[in-house]
Amino acid sequence: MKKDHVAIVIYRGPFQGRRLGFLLEAIGQAHDEAEFIWLYPKFDPNTPLPWFDRFMEERPFIRHHFILDGARSALVPTIRYLRRRYAQQSRPVYAIGFTSLWYARTLWPRPIVWCIQGIPEEKLMHRNKLIDRLSVAATWRTAQSGPSPKIIVTVSERMAQFVKRYFPRVTCVAAPTCADLKTFRAPAASERKYLTYLGSGAPWQNLGQLSQIWSALYRADQSLRFKVVSKDKRTEILKSNIPAEAIQIIAAEGPSEVARHLWEAELGFLIRTPDIVNEVSFPTKFGEYVAAGVPIVGTDVGWDFSQIIKQTKCGLLVNWNSEPQVIAQEILAYRRKVGTNGEITTACQQAAALMNKDVWVTRLSQALKSEAALI
Repeated sequence: MKKDHVAIVIYRGPFQGRRLGFLLEAIGQAHDEAEFIWLYPKFDPNTPLPWFDRFMEERPFIRHHFILDGARSALVPTIRYLRRRYAQQSRPVYAIGFTSLWYARTLWPRPIVWCIQGIPEEKLMHRNKLIDRLSVAATWRTAQSGPSPKIIVTVSERMAQFVKRYFPRVTCVAAPTCADLKTFRAPAASERKYLTYLGSGAPWQNLGQLSQIWSALYRADQSLRFKVVSKDKRTEILKSNIPAEAIQIIAAEGPSEVARHLWEAELGFLIRTPDIVNEVSFPTKFGEYVAAGVPIVGTDVGWDFSQIIKQTKCGLLVNWNSEPQVIAQEILAYRRKVGTNGEITTACQQAAALMNKDVWVTRLSQALKSEAALI
């Protein structure tokens, strides 16, 4: 890939700053300049988004950025606009988000790099009726129709293997969303006093089970204190059967504020069940937990980071199928062990080094530049 190529970046979906920022940094290292188009499904031309402009302005290699209507009802006029604007250009196109591929294909024969954050099967976590399963299958068939991407970027090796079933001849590159170690590195005098959950209340986060585990923990030790770092009201399920004075839910704005909360975390939680959505994911919170020096309590459901926990011993892996009170006792025993074991700091540092954003940005940009198909 020639460094002086100007890339076109098409992003469709709700704003997800962590993943988008990571991908843009890699694109910025692979290209001198880029144009960024956000296809926002809830676009309202009368509602300014100054925070989005600031996000773009922090990335000087993006020479132009704008928002278009990403709603399905606006599909035809949006595609027409993209074709008019880029008809005479031969730049590579980065399609970020599963459905962004439909728009990027309208600019064929430009080479497409398709960056997938999630898979259509996530829909089945909300509702799993026959019509929904047929919809998921149809989404994959639509993705397979038309020109194939030159490269597919996924968040995990498991997702890359899964996507290969549908695109066996396409190069797949796995690059997890990592943590900025400078932002998340904890001060030496951090006071660890909260069992912490960071993230949304989406169905695949399995907060029902986590709530039961936390309730069992509190019944076993009423001196424990819990913190939820989230803007999502669905996370309030974690307050079930825990007195208000023992738990707090706090919204955090941006990585720096998230980091400050994690510096007070004693343990970070990642409790999921084995299903295809979880198996192919690589939660951003994993890198942020370990970068902030927080040992992890997680379930081994086949995802990539389980190997990092086993390799570095930066956390505790529990059986997702155990009773909540059994898991709670394992956690309490682990907590006592960690409290007397200075090696956990080193273990988290080793895990954080494997999740260093600077390393992964360079690794991804080199993978992009090495693909002759994009020259």
